[in-house]
Amino acid sequence: MRKVIFALLCLFLVTGCSKDDTEASNELILKNNALARVVVNFLGTSYPLNVGETKTLTDIPNGTYAYETSVSIPSEAKSVAFKEHLNDTLKFTGRTKSTLYFIGALTGSADNLVYEVGATFSTSNQKDTTNHLLNLF
Repeated sequence: MRKVIFALLCLFLVTGCSKDDTEASNELILKNNALARVVVNFLGTSYPLNVGETKTLTDIPNGTYAYETSVSIPSEAKSVAFKEHLNDTLKFTGRTKSTLYFIGALTGSADNLVYEVGATFSTSNQKDTTNHLLNLF
């Protein structure tokens, strides 16, 4: 009887208490610090973000996924310059925490304002060695 209880206890400890990376929750934080609304299309869903808004997406399956961004342009801008990472891919490998941060600024003279907008992201994924930091301005 003790052997059976010991075997069940060992089985419980091995399977019931552990969670490997394939089952771990991945997370993506979307932050809009641009001057206008952005909409992020990710995994078949559109996520609108007003200025200053943050959304957290959880339970993202492991894998590499593309995202695309639609950007609103402030009315005072005469033209727009799209910077890096508005459309890119993100890799999730288990317990990955990533942040996609949208930034924008008006540059140029008052009669010829250019809206420069882009994104930067960081990730806890140690297998992703690409430098995703962007110096826009």
